[in-house]
Amino acid sequence: MANRAYDVFISHARSDSDIAREIASALRGRGLKVWTDEELLAGDDWDVAVQRAMEESRSLVLLVSQDYVDGSWTAIELGAALNASRRQGKRLVPVLVGAVPWAELPFGLRAQQHLSVDRESVDDVAGAVADDLAAGAG
Repeated sequence: MANRAYDVFISHARSDSDIAREIASALRGRGLKVWTDEELLAGDDWDVAVQRAMEESRSLVLLVSQDYVDGSWTAIELGAALNASRRQGKRLVPVLVGAVPWAELPFGLRAQQHLSVDRESVDDVAGAVADDLAAGAG
């Protein structure tokens, strides 16, 4: 497998930035390289930067909240993530944030095993992602 710039790409709604930071910090504490939108600099092209970061990541963590489901930008990220999963073999890890009715989950995520920050601690979520990568997934 080619070297990747990042181990984990985190996709999230703006309203979930705090939990994204917590998960990113816990993953970094396990020695993983994590990309979040906080990597963007003033003047960066979001489309290009996000696409490149997804391509350069081994695993794609999607923080799926009601705001994620309802968001237009997150719908674009989700589509790119599903495409990367199918075409490039990227590992998708949906993490539920808050109550999202099953019927409102994006169709491509309904059948996937997920984690939940309402059931597991942030540390447990980070541990599961790290264990998955250590096992060679993604």
